[in-house]
Amino acid sequence: MPGSWVPLLISLVGLLLFLYCLLARHAAVRLHDRHFTVQTPLYPVTFSYRRIESIRPVTFNKIFPPEQEKGTRVRFYQSLWGKTAVVVTLKKYPMPLWWLQLWFSSYLLAPKSAGLILLVDEWMALTRQLELGRERLRESQQRR
Repeated sequence: MPGSWVPLLISLVGLLLFLYCLLARHAAVRLHDRHFTVQTPLYPVTFSYRRIESIRPVTFNKIFPPEQEKGTRVRFYQSLWGKTAVVVTLKKYPMPLWWLQLWFSSYLLAPKSAGLILLVDEWMALTRQLELGRERLRESQQRR
């Protein structure tokens, strides 16, 4: 019977979206001695502290003004617009930008330069820990 596959396709898409949402809850920034990892639902990417040029807190709506977004996105991300994000400006990405754009949300990559927009609840703690990681790496390199 023609068209009998449509309900199956809709169910499969719904299941995939549900699984992605479950996995998205495990997205995180993991800090290590020499690098940090951005763990996305499908693909983790490791960044060396040496790649960091600067770390600064910025209100999310300063980076992505809501008035420049489409109506659906404004409503979907409404709870994020007033939050503080940690902007990690990088010297360069560890892999090609097109590859990162394939795996990362457009809200995770800085729009005007090489960098990350990390929207976390404890932005002050993340900023401090990233700075400490950079400092420890510098100190270990100076001892050599």
